[in-house]
Amino acid sequence: MTSAKDTSPAMRWLENMLLCILLGLIVLRTTIIETPHIDQLQTRLFLSSEIVSLLISSLMLACVVVWLLVSALRGQLRWRKTGFGIAVGVFIFAGILSACFASDKRAAVTDMVTLATPMLAGLFLVQLLTSAAKIRLALLLILAVGVAATVQCIGQRTVSNETLVEDYEADPTAHLNKMGIEPDSMEHWMYEHRLYSRDIRGFLMTSNSAASFFLLAVFAGLGLCLQAVGKKMSQEQLAALVCYGLVFGIVLFGLFLTQSKGGIGALILGLGLLVVLCVFGKAIWKRRLLFGVLLLLLIILVAGLVTSYGLEHGRLPGGNSMLVRWQYWQSAATMICDQDVTGIGGGNFTDFYTHYKVPAASETVQNPHNWMLSLLSQYGPLGLIAFLAAVLLPLYKVFAHFYADSHLPGGSSNSKRSNIWIGLLAVSAVMLLFVRPALVDTEFLYQRVDVRSAAYIVLYLIPAGVFIFAFILLRTASLGDKSVDGHNERLAIALICGLIAVLIHNLIDFALFEPGIFGVFWLFVAILIAPMHNTVEKAENIIILDAPKRLGLWAGVAIVAVVYLAIALLPPMRTEGYFKQAMGDDVNRIKLIEAAIEADSLSSKTAYQAAGIFKQTYQQQVNKDRRFLEKASDFAHVAASRNPADFKPWRLLGHIQALLAEQAEGQQKEKYLQKAFDSFQEAISRYPGSGKLHYNLAKVAESLNKPKIALGHYRKSVEIEDAYRKQFRIMYPDRETIISRLGETNYTQAKRKIKESK
Repeated sequence: MTSAKDTSPAMRWLENMLLCILLGLIVLRTTIIETPHIDQLQTRLFLSSEIVSLLISSLMLACVVVWLLVSALRGQLRWRKTGFGIAVGVFIFAGILSACFASDKRAAVTDMVTLATPMLAGLFLVQLLTSAAKIRLALLLILAVGVAATVQCIGQRTVSNETLVEDYEADPTAHLNKMGIEPDSMEHWMYEHRLYSRDIRGFLMTSNSAASFFLLAVFAGLGLCLQAVGKKMSQEQLAALVCYGLVFGIVLFGLFLTQSKGGIGALILGLGLLVVLCVFGKAIWKRRLLFGVLLLLLIILVAGLVTSYGLEHGRLPGGNSMLVRWQYWQSAATMICDQDVTGIGGGNFTDFYTHYKVPAASETVQNPHNWMLSLLSQYGPLGLIAFLAAVLLPLYKVFAHFYADSHLPGGSSNSKRSNIWIGLLAVSAVMLLFVRPALVDTEFLYQRVDVRSAAYIVLYLIPAGVFIFAFILLRTASLGDKSVDGHNERLAIALICGLIAVLIHNLIDFALFEPGIFGVFWLFVAILIAPMHNTVEKAENIIILDAPKRLGLWAGVAIVAVVYLAIALLPPMRTEGYFKQAMGDDVNRIKLIEAAIEADSLSSKTAYQAAGIFKQTYQQQVNKDRRFLEKASDFAHVAASRNPADFKPWRLLGHIQALLAEQAEGQQKEKYLQKAFDSFQEAISRYPGSGKLHYNLAKVAESLNKPKIALGHYRKSVEIEDAYRKQFRIMYPDRETIISRLGETNYTQAKRKIKESK
């Protein structure tokens, strides 16, 4: 290893291009609803949400691969020490380990890719952010997205939410069909509840998600303001400060528009921490061991008080959201105690949650709404420790840089005028104007061409225009900001407080792991580390690659790329291609579905969907063809074998076998009923808190002439429904009608059966 400055124009051009692409993808992710484990979104996508996430992640990884291969060709690799590279590697290892033992291995692989990619991008961005000017542009991009998100929130508050309500009220059935929601179901009520709550969510999934993004943008804007303030300010510097202040006010307004109590509370705590660090930072650093121990004791004390309150009252202090969060946490804690040290696997929480779900709880969830419990349950202790190290080590390094190495000179802005901002703007604009709308199936949502054109203007053109205007304004104003060459302690502290505020907020939410927010989170970490390598006195660390090392690097990259393509990316893409083709080909549908199932041996989703489709086709037929049910049964068995923890394939099998029993007679009928009974038992073992499953099992038990067993499950279904109704009244005391989870007819019949037995 040697020290030298890499001045190759070609390499600088390549790195600038990769930086533009990487930041453009981060901008894209902050403006789409990207949920890799949930296919039912508030917008319909041409591709499944899983494929969208994998493609974006793959493009980000491709940037890293290109950089490594070009470095190998040149015979030298410039690598800046980040302080969190080993921790990221350990986290990836924990993800691979948990995926090996996961029930849904496809979900585990996808989740690991989705989480690991932003962390790897953070490592890579440290290598690319080679000047203070580039760092400034990256922050300005996020602020420009924040301005566009605020405009989106204003539109939702004043127009679009009301339009959505009007569309629903005009034709509820058609509206629900667009959303893929069954009328008069629990999902229908929950959607209606969210609809009338008029959630202000910006570009993201929920108001809490938008609040987490705004927290990062707010502290970025505040940091730029604090950094720009000086004793003697020129007119250009003052103009830059005014512009920063204006944008800071806009994104702060956006945060308050979300009305996220957790987000606003985290903002207050983050601002308090900012004041403490700005005033007492050096004193705290000198006594960091003492303050570290005190902070750890404080965390233990708060955790103990929260747990004690929850155990005593069966909820946390606050509104309905805190009641259900305690239930999530209870279930997650029990899950963690029952699992191996490897965790259940990323993306597997929803499959295991039903095993531990409190019967009174109204919904199943994808995440425990606490990032620590989420990591601990899915990635095990090793994953949680690695994540904490990846976050805390860079923060420690930053404090050491400013408080122990404060003699180092400021960063070099490479103030020679660069046009990289044009590339950043161009790539981001392409993402917003073309890629973002291309992901949405507008022909499905809006049949009329004129309506689709209007929707494009409102949903895509205007937000992109706001983003472009805000970025150009910020970039122009920032040219007069000379603080970019200074000792940027206040900016760094503000960014650290933003990261901590997001972590605090997500102790009661799941937004952190949404790819858009996770990407910005690790961009901020990179922005904190990169300036330490941009100081005047520091040179680049260049690793000279001789022929064996070069060959080793090529071989390593090739092996990782092949494994990634073979396991993570190509199987789900082939499966989706076959499945979409099957839906449009009645003649070869079965063969194509079988090919889709075979293409991805890790996934149970396609087999489960196919089983549901064939069952539904059978039920819609006038002349019932039992071959559809038999094929549905085969597919459901495949789904159950590929995801042993999931109750849904067994529930579906129970319904399929009950339908087969309706067509059979004698011993054959009893055989199918016994199979249905066994299937519902398997489902209940995975979801004991489901009143519907107990009711279904009771009905089958009656048909098998097992009255005592039937009565027991009728009682259990009523017990679960009563617990749910009691909590419903607590949560919604002003609502006269209780939305039955069991179904009013089933509930009445079950109570009648119990009464008749007495």
